[in-house]
Amino acid sequence: MANETNDRNIQNYIERITALQNERNSALSMSDLQSVARELGMSDDDLAAAEREAVNHRTRGMGLMRQGLWDNAVSELSASVGLHPSDVESLHGLAAAYAGRYREKADEGDRAQAESYAQQALAIDPNHAATFSLLGDLKKSSQGEPTRISPVARKRLTIVAVAVIVVALVLIFLLVLGANSNTTPAPMP
Repeated sequence: MANETNDRNIQNYIERITALQNERNSALSMSDLQSVARELGMSDDDLAAAEREAVNHRTRGMGLMRQGLWDNAVSELSASVGLHPSDVESLHGLAAAYAGRYREKADEGDRAQAESYAQQALAIDPNHAATFSLLGDLKKSSQGEPTRISPVARKRLTIVAVAVIVVALVLIFLLVLGANSNTTPAPMP
């Protein structure tokens, strides 16, 4: 029963901070989050549970990004940002997840989302070097310049290249073998 109440409190909290963030069109501060929690009658334990949940979502999202599982990473990091919209690391992670999905699928909507979340992260921490680097990569990719290939994409390209080489070698071998069998001299009388 207590767990159900805690889940309901967290859900109400997410809805309220999302609405407030949309009203203000900017990230919320920690004091804003605490005010919303108090307004909803959340205890310090409820607020701590929401923060732990945000960290758990961020941790899972970052792990999923390392595996190149962009859709799942976006989902987890969105949940983290929903619980703690002023967490720079979650915002940067979400921007990076959208950027990874953009590099893989070339969907301009993903690039736009990546840029938007990166800008939100920089609005909170104007010195966040990783976010500046991410924005630079996005700008290069939107201008048609080559960008770094993700480890997952590099592995896939390597597998395809090896497969093409093997097939080419097998075909050459078969052609040489066929040519040799057609050019055998006739037996001597």
